[in-house]
Amino acid sequence: PFAGDYGDSQWTTRGPWLPSAETDAAIAVFHDRYQLCWDARMRLRLGVADSGVAREWVEWLREAKADYSRASRALGELKLTGSTEVEAAAVAVAKAAGVAVSGPGFDKLRGWMHRYQAGVG
Repeated sequence: PFAGDYGDSQWTTRGPWLPSAETDAAIAVFHDRYQLCWDARMRLRLGVADSGVAREWVEWLREAKADYSRASRALGELKLTGSTEVEAAAVAVAKAAGVAVSGPGFDKLRGWMHRYQAGVG
């Protein structure tokens, strides 16, 4: 249906829109449902069960202004088996994402990589 199909006055009062109470109820539950689905999808992408690990990854990406696609691709290509590999992996992910391999942003990534390894290991 188009606005002209009902005439201007009918469109706003008797058109295809949901009543105000129904839209308010749908909007009220949307955020919680969205967060639940987003969290499940991020945990699936990262291969971890811990929601905190997924949130920390996204926080690091945002704070470091990292390239999401390149960082995620580099992370997906890693095989983490020991702490030595985690250090090298953090460097590889940072470089791929266009982030400096020193400083607080890199330290946060390195700490996250250890938690990530524990979650997928």
